[in-house]
Amino acid sequence: MKKKIHIVSYTHWDREFRFDFETTRMWLTRLMDDLVEIMQEKPAFKNYMLDGQFTLVDDYLEVRPEQREAVKALAEAGRLQLGPWYTLPDSSSIHGESLVRNLMTGTRACKAFGCDHVNVGYNVFSFGQIGQLPQVYSGFGIDFILFYKHMDKTRVRGDEFWWESPDGSRAMATHLGREARWNFFFAGHIPIMYGLDPWHKDWQYRWGELGPSFHQCEPENHAGFHFITKPLDIWCPEKVREGFDRLLSTVEETTHAPEHLLAFDGTDFTAPHPMIPEMIDEANKVLADDGYEVVHSTLGDYAKAVRPLLEGRELDTQVGEMKDGPVGSIHTDVCSTHPELKRANSGAENVLFRQGEPLSALAWLEGRNYPKALIQKALHYLFSAQAHDSLHGVGPDDMCKDIGNRLLQAGVIGENLATVGMQELAMEINTSSMDGDYFVTVFNTATFDRTEVLELYLDLPRERMIESITLVDGEGRRAEAFLLEVADQRGGLYHPRSRNMPFYSKRYHLLFEAKDIPAMGHKVFTVEWGEKAIYPYPHEDFEPILIPASPLASDARTAENEFIAVELNADGTVNLTDKQTGKKHEGLNYYLDSGEAGTVYEHKPPKNNRLVTTQGMSAQLALVENTPLRCAFEAKTVMVIPSGHDKAEDARSEQTVEMAVTTRYTLRKGCPFLEVEVKVDNRARNHFLRACFPTGINAEKTWAGTVFDVNEYNTVIEPDGPWQGPALARHQQHLFMDIGDGANGFAVLNETLRDYEVLDAENGVVAHSLLRASKLRIPVDNRLWMEYPGDDSSQALGEHVIRYALMPHAGTWDEAGVMKQALARATPLRSAQIGRQEGVLPPARSMLAIEGSDNLVLSALKKAEDRDSIIARFYNPSNKAIECTLKTGFGFKEVHLLRIDETREESLASDGVAVKITADPHKIVTIEFKI
Repeated sequence: MKKKIHIVSYTHWDREFRFDFETTRMWLTRLMDDLVEIMQEKPAFKNYMLDGQFTLVDDYLEVRPEQREAVKALAEAGRLQLGPWYTLPDSSSIHGESLVRNLMTGTRACKAFGCDHVNVGYNVFSFGQIGQLPQVYSGFGIDFILFYKHMDKTRVRGDEFWWESPDGSRAMATHLGREARWNFFFAGHIPIMYGLDPWHKDWQYRWGELGPSFHQCEPENHAGFHFITKPLDIWCPEKVREGFDRLLSTVEETTHAPEHLLAFDGTDFTAPHPMIPEMIDEANKVLADDGYEVVHSTLGDYAKAVRPLLEGRELDTQVGEMKDGPVGSIHTDVCSTHPELKRANSGAENVLFRQGEPLSALAWLEGRNYPKALIQKALHYLFSAQAHDSLHGVGPDDMCKDIGNRLLQAGVIGENLATVGMQELAMEINTSSMDGDYFVTVFNTATFDRTEVLELYLDLPRERMIESITLVDGEGRRAEAFLLEVADQRGGLYHPRSRNMPFYSKRYHLLFEAKDIPAMGHKVFTVEWGEKAIYPYPHEDFEPILIPASPLASDARTAENEFIAVELNADGTVNLTDKQTGKKHEGLNYYLDSGEAGTVYEHKPPKNNRLVTTQGMSAQLALVENTPLRCAFEAKTVMVIPSGHDKAEDARSEQTVEMAVTTRYTLRKGCPFLEVEVKVDNRARNHFLRACFPTGINAEKTWAGTVFDVNEYNTVIEPDGPWQGPALARHQQHLFMDIGDGANGFAVLNETLRDYEVLDAENGVVAHSLLRASKLRIPVDNRLWMEYPGDDSSQALGEHVIRYALMPHAGTWDEAGVMKQALARATPLRSAQIGRQEGVLPPARSMLAIEGSDNLVLSALKKAEDRDSIIARFYNPSNKAIECTLKTGFGFKEVHLLRIDETREESLASDGVAVKITADPHKIVTIEFKI
């Protein structure tokens, strides 16, 4: 039986990379025009893969709508392979729902186009692979994965193995070996078609070769590519033997299924070559006596051929994420570049998935239209910004601004959905039986009850002389409130059937303690006030002195609430004492700035580095707010740091610039963490700024929230000879990171993507990345980096506002409720002012609560894609099974357990209001409530 060599013709296509989207789409249009022409004229050119993503079709047809039927015919015939993804995101850097919806959109688009064979998880796009990827894929019926980026060869024998998610879901995996997804293209295609060798040290272009060329030499465009405008068809059949021998050397580690060898014919931005059929015919003649058959194939055909063979052979099993260092092999340092894009992305995801979509679903339950088209529009903005190179800003300034604008639009739509959802629910709340005419409704889109201090701006009658404000819930309980400021206000009234009207009022800025806000629900408070006394002869300058009876801060540097005590130090750092354990953490939140000689892909300190720290510096300190509900300190520091990188000396510049850093520490009543807001005015280039926390905890492990999970990492990286070993020093985190020894722990809570590093394991010093500024250099070839003269877009210049929180705690992260607190920060309570009205909703209501667990995480609450049902998706990031009850505030007829793609798998017993579920460790659970 002959061994089969599967030639898979494809292109790897970044929607933008090196150049902006529209420039890149111009190239895509040429590629697709050529591809359609080649495949229509040459039936022997059997197959072509559009990089595992459907967006290339949409991007092309938007400017070539007349080609729709031609492209669809090729897809229906199985010759054009699409999907399963819509775009190729960096799976480690986005919300799990972004990942799921991307696959959902991609697979459905493919099927609508007649391409019903998206059964292979083509995964060549990520800066390392998340551990839950096999489980996510299994939720779409995909159980064969191809991926690349570096993987430690000591993990498995050969490139084929079983890959398991931590929950036990597994898929057959092929890690693309040496030369990865361009193995045949470099080894065989280029030598055979052009007589050239991309592996040779003399690989370079010589003027006049390969066909007519074009290059702009204007001042604005001289740094761009030289283009071959009409490639010459050069055919070297005498190179076929050599080319295929070189290919075979790249697949030597395909030891488990040598009967079928995968040969990728393409690489970044390559167009199809019309002579592939002739090359395959010649190869079959040359290799006939060697026992090989060469076929123009697809990934689906390859998987179908090798899977039965691999199932009968002994394969190793690997569990969890694929992020084997060194960092230069998987480029995870992109996490700390373009912090403005990371903040914009997480902000858009949080408001869409944690507020806009759930509130829209709750409003739909009350008979409102579900804004599916708007949600999909926001998702498309996200997908187009989350492609792996896009999200990390690997390209010029105009490209990054375009990506930022897409994220802005996604966030705007998400916020509009949240606002409209609150409006539609609020208009149905019955306040007619409550006292008063002014009410505040607080909305909670988390799955647990909450009590938090909120900040409000209330518009009340201007003619009233109000001295104090009280908020009272429906049971008559008075909420603690504190008035901060009063100002005359001229608001506007929008009337949909009349002219806009001015609304003259006083605006009251206050804090109040919103107690017991129901899970995934709302609660109404009546606004009551006390009026000022009317004196016999009023004096406008006379006001009684009001002094808070029990403010949180006791002096200009110390404060405490029920959970933590805070001390502000002279250098702007803080000491935190956990009042539960008495454990004190000193000197927290100093800033460390180091040099940067690397690129957007990889942090590299200069050989002659200089570290600048705020430890021991004199900071300007102030107590800027002090009430019984909230207090805030401010620390201002000016760091004097080198202005850039001296490439000749590989050292930080002798010239310096000032970088102002303003830190605001906020403590709220009843809150177990200290909020931190950092404003950085960055005027330097080529440096890496981090906030450091010497926790004093000697720990062996840290834990980080990741996509659908929490990962565990060692605090110490084992050395490899005189150098640090290949393990990654910095780890990405979603929601939080935690360091602990079992008895005591310390968490940093985040509402956006960040990375962190343990600088000193013995003393538990954790460095939290704030911004990394680097030169914009992008690889074009393995030996060529593209430069962008005058483009500082990757230098993170300007002002940045960065927020996080510090939470000391007892026990481990899952025992201390760290996940719950992190979710609360990422899912803020919302509030709205309403009046007296009739309605069908009670003043307080919960629509979905998790009873029995603080560690089951809601990932999505939405309407089903194709049914009149509510979908709730959860995940269990812990090592323990969770048994809990989902209690709803709506009636349902049936409840089903679903695959992630919303295929029904199992009916669950329920009483029509609540359902008991079990989530195994690290399991993603999707539930359908049929209304």
